[in-house]
Amino acid sequence: MVLDAIGGLYAEAQKAQEGFKSWLDQKHYPAALVFYGYGLGLTKAGRLSELFKLFDAPLQNQRRGRILSMNAELSPFLIESNSRQVWQTFEGQERAKAPLSNRLAGVLVPRWAPDFAGIESPELLYERFEFLCLLHFLKLRDVNQESLSSMIERNQTSQLSLGRISLVEDRIIRLAQEYSTDEHRVPLLEAGFAFGSAKYLQDVLDALQSAAGW
Repeated sequence: MVLDAIGGLYAEAQKAQEGFKSWLDQKHYPAALVFYGYGLGLTKAGRLSELFKLFDAPLQNQRRGRILSMNAELSPFLIESNSRQVWQTFEGQERAKAPLSNRLAGVLVPRWAPDFAGIESPELLYERFEFLCLLHFLKLRDVNQESLSSMIERNQTSQLSLGRISLVEDRIIRLAQEYSTDEHRVPLLEAGFAFGSAKYLQDVLDALQSAAGW
């Protein structure tokens, strides 16, 4: 039902394609909001296998004439990068590097928080979700262990810096502390994130911390 809603909104956004590209890309925002809301709910419930399947769910991109995954088309990173100047028009985001992510974490998720039972921190919940989006996005970009190790050796970890979690070292440290415990790490790996590899997960966290601390 949720997948149908996202697919329907996405298909509707594909129909008329005249005008400035940055504004045309905003037509995907309604589908993205449903995607984020459902994904945040799955993250809060610890249903990470279902979250991974959500990220992999197909969307038909009419402009490109091919089928892509939901996370490839609706991830916060892509929605933001396609029209960053639009998101920077919101108050306080004029010079922000991650204006959409900041708005989701600071405004929208707190509004949705009453619907997530027992939520301890709306901002932390969003950052967990964004990190899982990033791990899946790296898979889509074929950043496997070999290419990740090469990035680290060449000091090119800035290429992994997507969204708000990569901008402040304390956020990465907080996530690294969480995923150092079996309680949080094992379900993530079993769901398929980080290629199911504890080393890959740790390398990504270390690389993001390095990029944020430069």
